[in-house]
Amino acid sequence: DPNAAAAADAEYLPKAMMTANGFGNIRSGAASVSSSSSSQQEVVGHAGGSAKCIGKTAAGYPCDGVDLQSFVPLSDLNDKEANDIWGWSKDKREFALVGLKGGTAVVEITDPTNPVYLGGISGAGSSTWRDIKVYKDHAFIVSEARSHGMQVVDLNQILTGSYPRTFSVATRHTGFGNAHNIAINEDSGYAYAVGTNRCSGGLYMIDISSPKNPRFAGCFDDDGYTHDVQCVRYTGDDKSYNNREICFACNEDTVTIVDVTNKQNPRELSSTAYRNSKDGYTHQGWLTEDQRYFIFGDEADETEFGVDTRTYIMDVRDLDNPRIVNYYDHPDNKAIDHNQYIRGQYAYQANYDAGLVVLDVSNAASGRMVQEAYFDVERGNRAEFRGAWSVYPYFPSGTVVLSSTNQGLFVLQPDVLKNSQVGGPGTEAGAVLYKDTFEFAGEGLDRARAITRVVTPSNLKDGADGDHVGRLVVPKFPAKRAAGQVLPQSDWIDVAPGCGAVEVNACVALANPREGKIRFQIVLQFDDNKFSRGGPKALGRQAHERWVCFDGDVSVPNSARRVKRVMVRAKNFTKGAMSQVMYVNNVSLRSAFDGERDTKTRAGQGPRGSDGRSGVVSTPFRLQSVDISLLLEVSTSIEIFTLGNAREIMLPPLRSVKMALPGAELPRKVRIAFRPRRPASPFPSPLYLQPVALQARCTTPQVESIS
Repeated sequence: DPNAAAAADAEYLPKAMMTANGFGNIRSGAASVSSSSSSQQEVVGHAGGSAKCIGKTAAGYPCDGVDLQSFVPLSDLNDKEANDIWGWSKDKREFALVGLKGGTAVVEITDPTNPVYLGGISGAGSSTWRDIKVYKDHAFIVSEARSHGMQVVDLNQILTGSYPRTFSVATRHTGFGNAHNIAINEDSGYAYAVGTNRCSGGLYMIDISSPKNPRFAGCFDDDGYTHDVQCVRYTGDDKSYNNREICFACNEDTVTIVDVTNKQNPRELSSTAYRNSKDGYTHQGWLTEDQRYFIFGDEADETEFGVDTRTYIMDVRDLDNPRIVNYYDHPDNKAIDHNQYIRGQYAYQANYDAGLVVLDVSNAASGRMVQEAYFDVERGNRAEFRGAWSVYPYFPSGTVVLSSTNQGLFVLQPDVLKNSQVGGPGTEAGAVLYKDTFEFAGEGLDRARAITRVVTPSNLKDGADGDHVGRLVVPKFPAKRAAGQVLPQSDWIDVAPGCGAVEVNACVALANPREGKIRFQIVLQFDDNKFSRGGPKALGRQAHERWVCFDGDVSVPNSARRVKRVMVRAKNFTKGAMSQVMYVNNVSLRSAFDGERDTKTRAGQGPRGSDGRSGVVSTPFRLQSVDISLLLEVSTSIEIFTLGNAREIMLPPLRSVKMALPGAELPRKVRIAFRPRRPASPFPSPLYLQPVALQARCTTPQVESIS
């Protein structure tokens, strides 16, 4: 009934505001959607009008750097109260799973400006709290309803058929009744229900490797009630726990870290309180992508202590001894923080009355965060339990969905995720690409990790290798962005001992005309944890029209044997310059030497007189021969410093010498020492030093391209 639909709309947005702020095309009626068999189904749905964020407003909502794509009110979801939200992608289609008081709604947002309500999943009881996660094309749903258990829903059923309809539950795990939240570690195939009526409210562990046959695996209850948790295969800095399954639990007044590798014998590694945590409520948090920092919120500190919305930074590089680095107070904002998730360098927060807040967490190591963007669904900032409950920022397209407890579903587009279009193989579940960074190609494509890649813009096709490239966001001045994760150890790139450098090639371009002065460089991290950087490359004013390429050598430390990480670093050096999207084409590494190569380098500023100081020539090369030419009036020695010893030979005046070194030795540096063999003259004598020629021989694998 169009009149009833209009009345329902008016309950959420006054008609005058709807028409004045871009909502004139809100409609109820029929919309078509394609099934996998290409048949057309008539779908009853409701699409809210889109609005760009211009002048810090979009359709009447305060905003900065976030566009409104559409809005679906609760009336169209057949409920009066929303809670959690999650997402699912398959066959280039995207779906929002919206938690409601009575169940779960399914909304297709493949076209984010025209969302389509497909139907719902009935809950096993009504509750204000419901939580949803997805694994292997199945949704796992829990609720605080007394006997709800864990629903398992095969999501493939929503791809075809007539709409709207009620979707079936494949099975229900009843090992517990109520649960507050659920987390899934997709690497291990285990789910963790928390806040249940089992395990003292702690971690209730479930093997979901076979989704339709979930099995209880164990309990962790040593630290009592857990409100929310993130569990991961650990690849962070604490090597004593490398590749173990670690959970980061928000346990009401502590952050508790647990090793759950052995489900029958989980072990608490640490339980860390913080200032005022005993009177607050440690609510929820997420790891930065390098697993060095845990970013979390306290749900009670705004109401109990009157602080502005506060986000904590915990250093978890030592899992046995984590520590609070700092906290970020959102300026002039009293809203209660709720749920947050991290993608790339940004945390996407659902902060109740303040709506969506996007924080740049790239400087977490220094204890600093910066607000990058926001979209205020409540037009307020009070410490009240209403508004944005949760957010899902992981769609390949860059679309972000947010649930509002009292309004419904918001479909948003942050500027930092624009141009994240996808297509072709590798973009579905189980894709093997770096998340929100640059794309591996060729052999590397099969061994990289995570999910997003970008269609090559049509104006940049020429010169691009393939139909897809990567993307990263060059942040506002003065922040810098380094994109690229540590590879699994089995995929590290070999560099033969004694090779002085690897040859690196990379090409980048901008999505829009350049703003400010932007430079990028390639950074390599080696198995000895040392870093080497290529020279910075400036992007010209035509960088949005053509690829800008870096082609040069990056030195290899003598102690390094393998490359473990390849990064692209970008920075804007102009104050006031805004964030910009940068595309990254293939980044390839090759052996720098094949056979012999000569290089010349100059010594440091040589001393004069008889004080015995040295000029130093640093080289990472394996030396085959050394040719030193000196013109001086006193005897001189040359020293070759290797990893374990030093050799010294004497040079008579006006002579030169060549010396071959055994191939196994790895010189760290060449030092030319000036040591007079006669009493020093009272007057300094001129000394002339010609360039030092170093000939290097390197035998390495021909090429290792990781793009």
